[in-house]
Order: sequence, then structure tokens, then C-alpha cells
Amino acid sequence: MQSEISLGVAIDLEIEGVWKWSADNRISFHPIEQWTPGTEYKINMDPE
Repeated sequence: MQSEISLGVAIDLEIEGVWKWSADNRISFHPIEQWTPGTEYKINMDPE
């Protein structure tokens, strides 16, 4: 599947990367740089 998602989902403590569909009901985030250890991130999704 792996189609890129451009709207409707965001991550706070902004980090560059790409959201992709990994299954019909699952998305995944692929950061360009490594995650910072010990940092909390918040995922925001539009209801539709």
C-alpha cells in the first residue's frame, strides 16, 4: 500500500517526515532524522 498522506494527521513537537498508509486501517510515520530519545510527541488526527 504505502501511499503518502498529506492532510489530516500531524505530529506535535514537529519533526520532518512522511505519513504513509501501511494497511487499509493503519498509518505509519517515517521521520527523516532520528527521534530524540526521551521526547514526548503528540499525534493529532482530523476526525474525518
